Amino acid sequence: MPKLDDSANNAVKAEEVTELTLEELCKAYDVNRDFVIELISFGTVEPVGFSIETWRFNNQQLHVVRTAVRLYHDLEVNHAGIALAIDLLSEIDELRSKLERLEKYSSVLDKE
Repeated sequence: MPKLDDSANNAVKAEEVTELTLEELCKAYDVNRDFVIELISFGTVEPVGFSIETWRFNNQQLHVVRTAVRLYHDLEVNHAGIALAIDLLSEIDELRSKLERLEKYSSVLDKE
């Protein structure tokens, strides 16, 4: 399972690139393949590619993996809980964006 000793430094470096393979991701976040495969099986991350050898993870997916590792390590959340937490965090981000757009639109209407 994941460890979080030097992975924070590796993760910062990982998020500077545009995409990583499964092996690169595992090394960058100091996690084993099984942990990432479980994230994929729960739909938490969705790599691009048709097989394990061709999987690629983009910056958005890397951010999700980093969050998943932190949830697992810091709060001991299982994979089902991680999937739920990631979905809820994503929904919160989406709602914040919508609210921000509505507030901008409202301020434009108020000026008219």
